[in-house]
Amino acid sequence: MRHHIGRTLVCVVAFFSVACREKGPPEPGDAAAEPQRADAMAAAPEAAQAAFNAIGGLAGDWTGHIGRKDTTNPAQVSFRLTAKGSAILERMIIEDPVEMVSVYHFEKGALVLSHYCAAGNHPRMVLSRGSAEGPMRFALSGAQVLDTAREVHMHSYELNPVGSDQLQIVWQTFVNGKREGQDTMFLMRRATNR
Repeated sequence: MRHHIGRTLVCVVAFFSVACREKGPPEPGDAAAEPQRADAMAAAPEAAQAAFNAIGGLAGDWTGHIGRKDTTNPAQVSFRLTAKGSAILERMIIEDPVEMVSVYHFEKGALVLSHYCAAGNHPRMVLSRGSAEGPMRFALSGAQVLDTAREVHMHSYELNPVGSDQLQIVWQTFVNGKREGQDTMFLMRRATNR
């Protein structure tokens, strides 16, 4: 039991160290500067399908780091189609051994991201903006199984493919109902052996 609690504490501490790294006001033009609940702002079904297809096109393994200047914070992300193509599984490893998993799937025409976090919760976000050509932004939805006014949680998530072999992922962390930090992950597609 003690080993399990210690391992959980290490994961939460590592999560906080990443989530709290970048504090302060958002940069001008920051796409994730004003996170909102997505219930009334879910992307149209056609845009949601285009975004799902684009995320499916990210299938494979990606490596990089968190933060533009600091390359000492390694990151690994993989995307896999699953459930007969009806869902996409994203696996993220940061500050090894912190692992998180997200599942992209449809609910009533909306593209939903269910994030299983190292903080021990699983916020649910809905695609609020995006298409196959540009950034795909997910915002926290109203249906939650966590106390967003108190718990640390991922509040928004953005995937921004840059060409076919580069990807930026931006997320905001909230604590006590307020923005605590924002992180950006810079990734390159890992070459496959042919």
